[in-house]
Amino acid sequence: MASLVEAGLIIRRDSPNGKRFARRGQGGEIESAFGFDLTPLIARVAEIHKLLKTHVKQQKRRANESQSERHIQNQITNIPDLEPSLREAVPIRPVNAEGAGSRKGRDSRN
Repeated sequence: MASLVEAGLIIRRDSPNGKRFARRGQGGEIESAFGFDLTPLIARVAEIHKLLKTHVKQQKRRANESQSERHIQNQITNIPDLEPSLREAVPIRPVNAEGAGSRKGRDSRN
């Protein structure tokens, strides 16, 4: 919760006794409320949704790149007449049990 408050997505409204409750007026409308105010979160729903869509697209792109990379590595590995010196020049990373190649040597954005 603290990180959400720090990010400005929610606001804490503390009561004097530390409890969460609302006080209603004569007409039944809420005059004061204590607890968490979600108004900033609701106001930024479109922005958060856009960020999520961008993140999902990036994850799919990375998954496709990894799959293509593994496919190329398999093709190179399966060439029977490949010269040993050429095999050494083309670094082939081992593929782990999940089918993903090692990420060593890549930048931290992946």
